[in-house]
Amino acid sequence: MGILVCPICKKELNKIDKKEICENNHSFDYAKEGYLNLHISKNSKNPGDDKVMVNSRREFLDKGFYAEISEKVNELLKANITIGDKLLDVGAGEGYYTNKMAKALNEVEVFALDISKEAVKKGAKTYKNIKWLVASGLEEPFKDKSFKGITVLFSKLFSKEFKRVLDDEGFLIVVSPNREHLVDIKKVVYPMIKYENIEPIDELKDDFELVKRENLFYKKAVHGEDIKNLFHMTPYRWKSPKDGVERLESLNYLEVTVDVNVDVYRKKRSEEHT
Repeated sequence: MGILVCPICKKELNKIDKKEICENNHSFDYAKEGYLNLHISKNSKNPGDDKVMVNSRREFLDKGFYAEISEKVNELLKANITIGDKLLDVGAGEGYYTNKMAKALNEVEVFALDISKEAVKKGAKTYKNIKWLVASGLEEPFKDKSFKGITVLFSKLFSKEFKRVLDDEGFLIVVSPNREHLVDIKKVVYPMIKYENIEPIDELKDDFELVKRENLFYKKAVHGEDIKNLFHMTPYRWKSPKDGVERLESLNYLEVTVDVNVDVYRKKRSEEHT
């Protein structure tokens, strides 16, 4: 028995050949790269990160600039998950972190979910040890209590859905930017620096309790094309003044601050809401 449900009618999906089909005959084909598209688009035909952001992220992350983040997440995963469990990475992008999770964990079934078809397609081409899905984190195509753990790295939080698909002993690991994260880019691009980072607990407090927080703070020298790739993989790409972007992209060297919080949350029991 699988854990996938139809995004249209919410009935169980069953794999037949290279399709997933529900009892109402809604059918979804596996792509040649191996991923399954279960996103029912209501607006944009291609939501999520575009090809430029996906390729920039792959180029930057593959050089190990954020390796310390991956290592910390995997350390916490190993302390909370066991053989036979299922893990879901929400907002997995092209799979840099997800792949390292799958390699670090022994006999754990790893799923990667992202709304960006470009990202999932690239990830599925490269990392065959992961089950890839195009879907929204707001409507995750899984049965209730399907996962022991969920990871969310630099992505949106969907508290109610996380609570629904986690089992009663489930945990959630969230990586979020802290105050000084990438402040060096902001200093170059913007005339005034704004600190707009959201505190995850504010979004999760109704359904989860914070049990552990570790801060990672370090600096990395970034050169040439890597500066551009870092910028283009961030949301700053969409809301930065043209002259600021030109200043940044003219640089050959920038020391970049990494300042992130790695949190572990536990799912609240229903009685804890009283």
